[in-house]
Amino acid sequence: MEFATLKRIAKLVNDGAVVYGPKPVEMLSVPEIENNTDEFNQLVNALWGMTDSTENNYGKGKVIYGKPIGRVLNELNVLPDFASNVSDPKELMFIHKRIENIDAYFVFNQQNKLLHRELSFRVEGKLPEIWMQQLKYI
Repeated sequence: MEFATLKRIAKLVNDGAVVYGPKPVEMLSVPEIENNTDEFNQLVNALWGMTDSTENNYGKGKVIYGKPIGRVLNELNVLPDFASNVSDPKELMFIHKRIENIDAYFVFNQQNKLLHRELSFRVEGKLPEIWMQQLKYI
């Protein structure tokens, strides 16, 4: 990792961000390695901690690592943007586009068959409109 990137991550976490990712092991450039190794290692250890714990508080935020991202998002109460009552990523895909105060979700079936699903979207206080287009496959 570049030292400037590490310093920027430290500022974000110090200000309250939650960062997820593995502990950096070394810098990328030779001049940085020659001049900043001690400071780099100190900042890495301050952010990721010195123990084998899976999270470390730093400033107003924290760094999390070593556990599944789904579990981390669940612990942070971050809901998925789009979900189906049947989770098969090969069946449905979606794109969420925000246009001024409108949330437009384009959901498309990846299978050459009719699907019946309950869908949920991370939007509140709006009435949905459903526009469907059925394509004929040749």
